[in-house]
Amino acid sequence: MSGRNEEKGAGSVQGKFKRRSVAILTVIGVGVVIYLISLYILFYSEAMKQQERNNERFFSATISNLRSNNREMDNLVKNFDSNNRIMLDNIVEAYSGDNYKELETMTPEEQSELLQNATYSMEDCKWMLIVNRDSKVIISSIPSNNGLSVIEDGEVGITLEEFQDLCDGEVDNIVVDNPYYGEEGEIGTKMYLYCKPIGGSYDSEGYKYVLTGIASDIIDTAKSSIGDPSVWLNASTIGNNASVLMVDASLDKVLYGDIRGTDKTGEKASEIGLGQEILTNDYTGWAELDGIRCYVSIREFFSDLYGRNNYIVIAAPLADMHGLRISVIIWNICLFLIFTVLMIAYCSFVRTDTINNDEDLRGVVLFKGTRFEATFSRELASKTLPVIITAAFLFFCASFYFQALMKLSESFSESVGTEREISAAVEQSSTLSDDFMAYYDMQYASRARLLAFIVSLNCGEYLNAGKDSEKVNPAGKVDSVGNRKVIRDDYNNTVYVINNSERLKKLVDLNEVDEIYLFSDRGIMIGTSSNILNFSLSRDPGDQSEEFWDILEGRVDFIIQEPRISDQGFLMQYIGYYMDYYTRLGENGETEYVDYTLYLKQQDGKYNGNEITSHRGFLQIQLDPEDRNDVMESSKPEYVLSNTKISNNGVLMGFEELEDENDYYIFYSQIPSLVGMTASELELSEKAFNGNYNGFQFINGVRYLQSIRKAGDYYISTAMPVSSLYEDVFHTAVIGALYLLVVLLIISSFNLFVGNVIEEKRYRQENDPLAILGVLDSRNQWKNSPHTRRFELLITKCLIILGGVFIASIIYEANRQGSNSAIIYIISGEWDRGIHIFSLSACVVIGIVTALLIRIVEHVTCLIASVFGSRIMTIIKLVLSIVKTAVVIVVVLYCLFLMGIDATRLLASAGIMSVVVGLGAQSLVGDILAGIFLVMEGSIHVGDYILINDVRGRITEIGLRTTRYEDINQNIRIIGNNEMKSFANMSMKYSVVFYYIPVPYNEDYPAIRKLLNKEFIELYETNRALKGIPSCLGIQQFSESSVDLCVKFMCEEGARLDVQRFMYDQIMRIFMENNITIPFNQLDVHIERELREK
Repeated sequence: MSGRNEEKGAGSVQGKFKRRSVAILTVIGVGVVIYLISLYILFYSEAMKQQERNNERFFSATISNLRSNNREMDNLVKNFDSNNRIMLDNIVEAYSGDNYKELETMTPEEQSELLQNATYSMEDCKWMLIVNRDSKVIISSIPSNNGLSVIEDGEVGITLEEFQDLCDGEVDNIVVDNPYYGEEGEIGTKMYLYCKPIGGSYDSEGYKYVLTGIASDIIDTAKSSIGDPSVWLNASTIGNNASVLMVDASLDKVLYGDIRGTDKTGEKASEIGLGQEILTNDYTGWAELDGIRCYVSIREFFSDLYGRNNYIVIAAPLADMHGLRISVIIWNICLFLIFTVLMIAYCSFVRTDTINNDEDLRGVVLFKGTRFEATFSRELASKTLPVIITAAFLFFCASFYFQALMKLSESFSESVGTEREISAAVEQSSTLSDDFMAYYDMQYASRARLLAFIVSLNCGEYLNAGKDSEKVNPAGKVDSVGNRKVIRDDYNNTVYVINNSERLKKLVDLNEVDEIYLFSDRGIMIGTSSNILNFSLSRDPGDQSEEFWDILEGRVDFIIQEPRISDQGFLMQYIGYYMDYYTRLGENGETEYVDYTLYLKQQDGKYNGNEITSHRGFLQIQLDPEDRNDVMESSKPEYVLSNTKISNNGVLMGFEELEDENDYYIFYSQIPSLVGMTASELELSEKAFNGNYNGFQFINGVRYLQSIRKAGDYYISTAMPVSSLYEDVFHTAVIGALYLLVVLLIISSFNLFVGNVIEEKRYRQENDPLAILGVLDSRNQWKNSPHTRRFELLITKCLIILGGVFIASIIYEANRQGSNSAIIYIISGEWDRGIHIFSLSACVVIGIVTALLIRIVEHVTCLIASVFGSRIMTIIKLVLSIVKTAVVIVVVLYCLFLMGIDATRLLASAGIMSVVVGLGAQSLVGDILAGIFLVMEGSIHVGDYILINDVRGRITEIGLRTTRYEDINQNIRIIGNNEMKSFANMSMKYSVVFYYIPVPYNEDYPAIRKLLNKEFIELYETNRALKGIPSCLGIQQFSESSVDLCVKFMCEEGARLDVQRFMYDQIMRIFMENNITIPFNQLDVHIERELREK
């Protein structure tokens, strides 16, 4: 009956512990699910915020660029119109007054030649006509057009009333379809008509008018470049595979865009989910677009260039928004599980230790009933709660670190996206700027050509002046003594210079140039609107004026110089165009300039007078470079940077190289005080301008993560405050750590609250939730090890799993984010040496990979060596030990190098110290090194029982030089670490105890053996110190008076004597209860019969 009750009691205890195990596992499962949901909510919220920041950055940059394009297009049209008006004014000025009367007397062919020369002077000029108010062509560059009607024969589609309004100045211009569009080389779809009356042309039929038709080539070219929204909508990196569309709400049409790679251009917006209820300004929310649930943000945008009712739509698929956090979720869940498993193991082992040492488990009684009482154990709490808090802190550090790496990758991606946006905007604007600058140069080149034609047409008017005028001075330089070296022309007459010419000043004002200069065929200035008295072209190759000799010598017809320092020392731009001028010897013997029309008469034989000579000179106009630079303000990188925003309160800066100083200066910064500073003044790294740099920098006392990347001829820097960068990461890590703390407290409560002490003493480790690890352990390391070794083994396994998860996670992130990943950047080693997250991460990766490789190599080589026997195994283990030591040393030195610590100096110092110390302290150094290797190899730990020099004791302290251990008599023995060359560690596994039980020869020893094995099962249930069920193995030997049976049991080495005494007591009890005699030495005296008889 008592045996059944004991079995029932033992079963009850096991049932309670099984229920406790189920409860703990349930808490872990529920905790993981709740934590997973919490992470999803946190990351969902963060993903939404990040997407909104990305969208806002995109809208800000893109809409700014589109508006800038619209503004530049308006400026181009205004500039186009202004230039055409100026050119028309020049033509009218050229043909006004007596020139028109002279023109009327010419033959149609001569008239055509003059108009053709004027037409060639105007870029894209298709019509150059002199007409009357009824649109009849009086003079044309093509004689066959004379007499035709512009309205009836011109195919321009305007009425007489509209034409007369143009003549009267009621309208500035009329835009018509270009009748020449489609012909070879003609790309202008429109033609702009301008008209102005000619002064002095009034007769009975009224005024005559100059009518010009200018093709819209430059406008159409610009519209095709900047009018395409795809160039600008594709330039940004929004993140989360978001798509961008431009929609015209009035037409219900997608102007441009795709969804998940499917082009939607031209489709109805409402059919893909963009109805009128969604197409509103500042809309933000979820929508089903083309069957895909997306997070949609919309901004209204209207302009003359792109449309008046347009909306820009950003659609980020829901699946992509939440798929980016997989690695972080896996890492945090893995951390959560590992910390809970380790905490369960720790609580279990602490509880086991406390009970085995018969320490008082009781504390505060929380509940007491007839069948059950619950007591809060202060002893267990004092050993458990600090570890729980430490575990929560370690979880916070590990979670924060990994999320910080992922945040860095996001920062890198945003930096690359910003750089791409800026680079694309600058490149596109630069391309347009080049086109517009070319148009600008072409405009002024056309003006210079037309001015040259006007001056050539009216040479006498512009170059003849009285010698006594104060504005006329002889050409030539004055020498050091004040004598002028006179320059003479072909007629041996003095060459005079007309400066401050009123006629040229009028042309300056009319054409919006700074100055006009006229040069003779000998490179001598003969007329100017400026106050310069004398100037001639230089022959020095480095001078600005030298290249204009190419015009005079017929190699080129015109030269457009880039802005440069002039011979007078000012920043100027000059454009020169060849000019024919004509001279003859006057009646007074002086050189006289004559008009082109008189030269034509000489050519036709209608001239009677001194011979007219033609000369090749050139006309030069002077421009202000600032006017040229203002043509396209938005092409400047400063403008692009000022319209770009970055998240997390980041700072945007632009650097440009200082060629002569081998340095870089800040040409733009959102912190105005930094503008003009150089990279050396900011103490930037030498690697900062290698094209892909990331590093930490203090700016105005704030620590920033700075990324610098090349964008065209510039370097763009995004600097984000470290505090704001890690803000969300910090919150997520804190929430996770607090949640883990709560879960660990709940789990630990199953060990902190003690019930029936008698039942607690019957509690066994085999009933732990972690006992399954013993089943999974094929090599019985778990089953045959004490709880301290089990915990060490468990930590090792968890670290291997954690390292594997870490490596797998960073590989996944590196593959997902590609070159923008922080992992790729860390592995590249392009960062600055020092103690920061890059170097620490590199050390972590190197350490984990090295440890895993060593583990794998060690396992594989041992498996191979086991096939070849113990000798090969010994050699391989020795080699592995040497290799591991060498690898560890190399890895440590390399990690020191990565953190900016000069390992060579340390080695040199260590070498010097070893020489100095080694001579007088060899034994001390030997003890220290031996102590280091004892700890590193893990051959002994504090609390282990060892046998050294035939003395058994427990390790109490492992110092740098000595080791202390306590023997059985509680004497503290001290031994130098170098002397511990041979010892036995009896705590590596459970101690196995064999002893012999004598049984009389006349007993039934098979029955006794069966009885003992049965009773041993109950002993195992009642004594926690027994590690495994004791067993009677059988007969060990035959003694003089007994048969000796061998009994085996396992226990921890520290409890071996106690367990041995317990087993003796229990075996004695069993023998007495079953009437089994215990043999003892007896002396039988046998007396011979003879002696008895005596």
